[in-house]
Amino acid sequence: MLKKNMSLLFVSALMMTACGTKTQTQLQLKNSEVTLEYGQAISHEIADYLSNEEDVLKDVQISSNDQNQEGKTYPAIGEYEVTLTYEDQTEKVKVIVKDTVAPVFEGLKEKYEVENNTKLKQEDFKATDLSEVTLTIDDTKVDYAKAGEYKATIKAKDSQSNEATKEITVVVKEKKQDGSQQSQNTSSTKPTAQASTSKPSTTSKPSTTTKPSTTSKPSSTTKPSSTSSVKKPSQTVSTPDSDYDLASAKEALNLQNKKRSENGVGNLTWDNELYQFAKIRAKEIEISFSHTRPYGGELVLDNGRLVNAENIAFGYKSAESAIEAWYNSAGHKKNMLNKNYKKCAIARYKNYWVAIFTK
Repeated sequence: MLKKNMSLLFVSALMMTACGTKTQTQLQLKNSEVTLEYGQAISHEIADYLSNEEDVLKDVQISSNDQNQEGKTYPAIGEYEVTLTYEDQTEKVKVIVKDTVAPVFEGLKEKYEVENNTKLKQEDFKATDLSEVTLTIDDTKVDYAKAGEYKATIKAKDSQSNEATKEITVVVKEKKQDGSQQSQNTSSTKPTAQASTSKPSTTSKPSTTTKPSTTSKPSSTTKPSSTSSVKKPSQTVSTPDSDYDLASAKEALNLQNKKRSENGVGNLTWDNELYQFAKIRAKEIEISFSHTRPYGGELVLDNGRLVNAENIAFGYKSAESAIEAWYNSAGHKKNMLNKNYKKCAIARYKNYWVAIFTK
């Protein structure tokens, strides 16, 4: 009897020891803090925040205190909190929404003509941004009483102090004389009809009657050799910043991230540096609708940063239609859903769309 009782005690001790060594699965946060660009939606996908296996993720509960602004698909600038709960564990992720993108000028020309003694008007200029924009004109170097060409500066500043500044030429006309006579210099001050800007060949622009091409670029790009004889094009936009639609571009990124979430892939983060390059490419594909740049060179930023993939499209009048076209094309969809890509920027120039992806 004593032996039997001792055996039972020994088995019980083993069971208790086994129970005591069982380890609880810990939630593994990818990041305790996430920063989003204003205009991006806060993800409610658990896999965007945790790196645990699927058998754990399926039992995790997620909640957040974010709320989209009225009539918009994204929250206001500020700080939010995403809460993840699993069994008796709770982890929190701080989400910071910032606005770091400068306003974009619309319809800005390089030259403006004004009558003698007539100043530039603020209503002649327009800039768009997701935040409220204030426009100012610095024309202190312009003598409106004297005919000639002068330089002025237009500044667009949003509510978060992001600024866009452009220098323009102001042509003050000769003062009109009494009667029909007018100064012989009048004709010389009239600007030429965009002589410095070459008109794109009509044969290189895609036909508007055909379905816009959405040819995808291979997912990897090699950095051009520094000894290459091909002149690398400037990364600055030489023509005025007109016809860009930043709101549509950011809406497109949100829709793209929604597609990624539906496929279990983490969100892409907006990148301002890529946006500047995407704007250049959007103008380039108006000249030559191709992943080959019209002036030569590779898809590389001035600082040597590589572009891993590019999607282009033409003819789509909304962010939704452009994203759907890419999503329904195998090559573009592969770029959109690539889990290795972490950053992205989309530019819309007229109805030309460019998405740039990097790791």
